[in-house]
Amino acid sequence: MDYTHFRSVELAVDNIMQEPELPTGCEITALTIVLNYMGYNVDKLTMADKYLPQGEVGKTHPDEAFIGNPRSARSYGANAPVLIKAANKYFDDVLATHKIYDVSTEDFDSLLEYINDGFPVIIWATINMKASYPTTKWVINGETVQWTSPFHCMVLIGYTEDTYIIADPLQGIVEYDKDLVKQRYNELGNQALVIY
Repeated sequence: MDYTHFRSVELAVDNIMQEPELPTGCEITALTIVLNYMGYNVDKLTMADKYLPQGEVGKTHPDEAFIGNPRSARSYGANAPVLIKAANKYFDDVLATHKIYDVSTEDFDSLLEYINDGFPVIIWATINMKASYPTTKWVINGETVQWTSPFHCMVLIGYTEDTYIIADPLQGIVEYDKDLVKQRYNELGNQALVIY
């Protein structure tokens, strides 16, 4: 299908703020935003406490579990595979008809096709789209894990000619320059998830 005729799209997504309860819980809050948009009545704290795999700081790989506890400001975060686990566990409990898909390998521009079809996309970038930089390193099962700050997860909900529209668990509904979003998305490892 030709999407070039779309000049501006914004899905009617209600944002959810992660603070004050989940100072580092952007990922599970982003998932909760999408779940609510898809018609599931669930709150971020239920998702964080019951469904989010969590592990000890310094001993947990961000692909396996959330590093720390999202209720703590001294925690880190999690990558896409952890949110897939959380969503699948929730979907199993509620006998959901939807599934979560890892679309990280797709070109960023192709993610807009999901938006055009009515599906918001969970993405990883940086807080306020600030430049990323390496921080803490851990060695986990012989692998060096490098953490990147300011690590953040949010929901892509639309676009204009020049900007992407994002439901941000820290900022609300915001718009950022397209090239800047793509750059920060790339810096955080090209991670994207969609539920349909």
